[in-house]
Amino acid sequence: MSGLPRHASARSIVPEPSLTAKSGRPRGDRKGANEVAYTLRYHPGVAEDDLPDIPKNLRQRIARSIEERLTTSPEHYGVPLKGSLKGYWKLRVGDYRVVFRIVGSEVRILTVLHRQAVYEAVRTRLG
Repeated sequence: MSGLPRHASARSIVPEPSLTAKSGRPRGDRKGANEVAYTLRYHPGVAEDDLPDIPKNLRQRIARSIEERLTTSPEHYGVPLKGSLKGYWKLRVGDYRVVFRIVGSEVRILTVLHRQAVYEAVRTRLG
């Protein structure tokens, strides 16, 4: 046996959420009372060119990361880009990068691609 009581299955036992060392709140629960809700806007090339090449399971993971992170606190989860891409940010999701810009209460997503191709594609889209 696995050490579970006979009446319990592995699915019925839910572990306590992990806590962060600093805040004592569950991980991923970083929403504060004064946080702004951001609206997502996608470049047309994201749906037409970027997403069809990404495997379905990774598309779901990327979509979940965008929804959870960029709608609540893009400055916290993103990393600002430098040089010719100054003013843009990146969100890392595994080997994929989401390049976006924060404009007021909008997050404008420019591209979602593999890390090897993303920056060349960004420069092309920006013209």
